[in-house]
Amino acid sequence: MEMGSMKKRLQYSAMILLIYSIVLIFPLDGKRGFTCKEDVHKSICLPENYSKFELPFTEKTNEIGISIDIDDVLRINDGTYSITFSTYFNVEWNERRLSVQPDFGASLRPPNSTDPVMVPMNLEFIKELWVPNIFIYNLKTYKVIDVLSKLAGLWIDTDKNVLYSQATHITFICPMRFDKFPLDTQTCRFRVGSYSYDNSKLLFRTRTYGYSSKDSNSIALDYDIRESCH
Repeated sequence: MEMGSMKKRLQYSAMILLIYSIVLIFPLDGKRGFTCKEDVHKSICLPENYSKFELPFTEKTNEIGISIDIDDVLRINDGTYSITFSTYFNVEWNERRLSVQPDFGASLRPPNSTDPVMVPMNLEFIKELWVPNIFIYNLKTYKVIDVLSKLAGLWIDTDKNVLYSQATHITFICPMRFDKFPLDTQTCRFRVGSYSYDNSKLLFRTRTYGYSSKDSNSIALDYDIRESCH
């Protein structure tokens, strides 16, 4: 019995040593998996000197597109002066530093077409890219929806435009006054900007907004909801 137990312990030790050796020999690739290499063809990759801490454009303004595709306004809480809505929060920008080869997105392009093609990407790629440091004014909570994993997507087109989308529940503060109750009208502004750059470096523009696939809210609320963009 003692000899058998010793053999099992030696086998387990050998397995652990083998696994440990594999981890040491094959480390996690990290950025190197997305970096351009002369001896490896990649349809899209990051140059060796790419830094995700530097702005894509340093000599001019970086335009950031924001789209708010609302699924539903979930709750209007006049006690906490807050609004919660379910939305696809989409952010777009141009990353000119990407190295894109002619075959990138070729299988998705219609015959004889020269229009840009949006290509779905491995979501891990976003960890190596520069991403706008977005600030949402009067934000209370921002929750990315999970099913089996976080509901998010990354697309890059052949003109090096990046689209990053997250399915979220956003709650933000809206100052409300009830002087004219029950005939009151409340105006709630959802505003987005940069945490550390002014408009000369990052300029935010509204691309689209409003309900994504319907004309009105499907959840009955005490308020009628109207959308506008300023």
